[in-house]
Amino acid sequence: MENFRGGPMLVRRRRRAARERVEGAKGRPGDSMSRYRKTADAAASPADLMAEIDGMITSLARSASQASHGKIVPEAGQIAAEAECLREISEKWQEACGLLVRQIASAAADIDAVMPSADEPAAFETGAGWRRVIKWLKRIGTPGARHAIFSAPVSAPSSALARIDALYGLLVERRADLAAQRQAVESDLVELAGHRAVLVDALAADSPPLDPDGAVADYLALLQGLTEALNDQLRATSRMIDKLALEAERGLLLSHLLAPGAGQAGVAGNAPALPHLAPLVALLEKDMLSSIEIDRRKHTIDARFTESFESLLDKLPSAHYVKA
Repeated sequence: MENFRGGPMLVRRRRRAARERVEGAKGRPGDSMSRYRKTADAAASPADLMAEIDGMITSLARSASQASHGKIVPEAGQIAAEAECLREISEKWQEACGLLVRQIASAAADIDAVMPSADEPAAFETGAGWRRVIKWLKRIGTPGARHAIFSAPVSAPSSALARIDALYGLLVERRADLAAQRQAVESDLVELAGHRAVLVDALAADSPPLDPDGAVADYLALLQGLTEALNDQLRATSRMIDKLALEAERGLLLSHLLAPGAGQAGVAGNAPALPHLAPLVALLEKDMLSSIEIDRRKHTIDARFTESFESLLDKLPSAHYVKA
């Protein structure tokens, strides 16, 4: 199938840079899930898969634009090829989702691992979540809290935050690209559907197929399927971004609370290392990240994430499960 606008080449360059950020973050120490993730990620990279997907989406979108402007649908052979391309997009997206969900759940598990465990006496006395951490810190002091909390390596929060930052940047950029592609395809679909009779007449006059009306219907159905696929990917990507943002807030606040001299220097040194999370780092440094607000949103975001990717989460080791 023809590649239009040089889209796949441009997409590959952009995704390569994002992939390098993700892979660089994955190799950092302190990751309690590193052994499993290295085995899983050896097969494929989500950035590579999404680059392939985006190249195919660009080709289909360009074909739709040409059909819309020329008021003629592609030949039957090209429609069949594009339908197969759409099926491949769906398959590769499922594969990419599996890798992304695994990495997101792993980062969340690393942050959970640093939280006080249920066998700590203070955990039973002061409730759950961030309120437990904050009250514990106030009661026994930062040095004692840090010693008790860090059953995982002390670098686990920063490692998780680095991976979250890379994934967050990758997905936010892709969501913007998907939204633009969806808008273009929807516009072309509306234009073609509004000139259906013209399309049928043009197809019959140019090279009469057995069923020109059926050919037009097939192509409109193809574009409708592409629109739905883009909507599905946008919805799933937004759920991933919400989950990553939540875990970033948890990780930043926990790292800040447990850092030497907590409440003084903050995490200013993290800003250059977390370029995509810089707005959240700025909120933290202005004391505008609320543990209560994080707790309030966590249940809803985790529930939506689990609902969207339940079948994928079921395939993960128990340590990767998202805690609602």
